[in-house]
Amino acid sequence: MIWKSYGINELVKIDSMYSLSTPIYEHGYNFAGETHNFWECVYVKRGSIEVSADDRILHLKAGQIVFHKPLELHKFYVDSPDGTELLIFSYDLVGDIQQSLADRAFTLDEKQSVFIKGVEECIDAQTDPNALYTGRYIELFEKVPNLSQKIVSYLKLLFLSLAENGCRSEQILSREAKLFRDAINYMNDSISVGISVNELAERLNISTSTLKRLFDKYAGMSVHKYFTAIKMNTATSLLSSGLSVGTVAERLGFSSSAYFSAVFKRETGKIPSAINKEI
Repeated sequence: MIWKSYGINELVKIDSMYSLSTPIYEHGYNFAGETHNFWECVYVKRGSIEVSADDRILHLKAGQIVFHKPLELHKFYVDSPDGTELLIFSYDLVGDIQQSLADRAFTLDEKQSVFIKGVEECIDAQTDPNALYTGRYIELFEKVPNLSQKIVSYLKLLFLSLAENGCRSEQILSREAKLFRDAINYMNDSISVGISVNELAERLNISTSTLKRLFDKYAGMSVHKYFTAIKMNTATSLLSSGLSVGTVAERLGFSSSAYFSAVFKRETGKIPSAINKEI
């Protein structure tokens, strides 16, 4: 008998992980905005949080998960009176499934919750329940040879299930959320010419103090800092596509390549030419 082999269509591949933790936060905790070049998931085990992800505002409760794609500006605020408990993990993701998970939040069904439970059981099996929480479960990967593969296997099954038939969570469409979304859109439209705080407030027909309060609430940083972050994320994408430092500086409205390089180094810790070399 002649056997025919069939290739495996690997839609999801997790090459590495950067964090794995189950933090507990009290009501009112405000996680400052951040951005990084890898994926991150925040799953709500208990309580609820309000999440900002670029221009999206979401309210997540127990059993819901949000995906933050690389270079996405994100933060969260704990609005549950009794606090919240989360499962947070970050990783490198490769495969066609990325398009189905980017800019998404989901409500897990019973079967999908089993995959999260599997991750938690893997962690529990390797930790002392009486020990003080360290939040560095990722360090167990170096001590337990098969732990990383077990956890990644559960995550792959979860991602595949969500991509196929996941129940998406809706955005918050309050007036403040819409204003914040519009502000981000104006920033993206003005990325090559720049826009001041006063000009942005005028376009939105609100006061500068209201605009600053919105960014403090949803972004965890000033309007100027957020605009700079958008520029640096765009710069990273353009440099990664092969464009020269000079071309990127010009596209983003910088007066010179030297000034752009100085800002990029200050904000990212890398020189622009180093991004070109990573291609």
